[in-house]
Amino acid sequence: MSMIEQRKLERFPLQYDASLLVSNGTLDLAVLQLQTENICAGGAYLKSGNPLPIGTNVDIELLMPLGELMNMPSKETCVKVAGTIIRSSEDGIAIVFEESFQIFSLN
Repeated sequence: MSMIEQRKLERFPLQYDASLLVSNGTLDLAVLQLQTENICAGGAYLKSGNPLPIGTNVDIELLMPLGELMNMPSKETCVKVAGTIIRSSEDGIAIVFEESFQIFSLN
């Protein structure tokens, strides 16, 4: 079964700025500024020339223009979610999101 056949959630080709905090659980190793190539409710593919190991846990902050849709005072919204890298190549990384997340407007 191909990767596309395994997907249960529709992916959207949306480009959002993303900050990835990479840590080993006790020590923050790096903060990467990337951009999504596509995204769904369960994960995202981010463009990156820096492959990271599969299984790496990351904290992600996505900047999204959700304010108008959610009647928030700010037009830009930050979504914070943790995830795990499930695929990595020279072009980018695929991350599966954990179920819990936070959404807040930016002032």
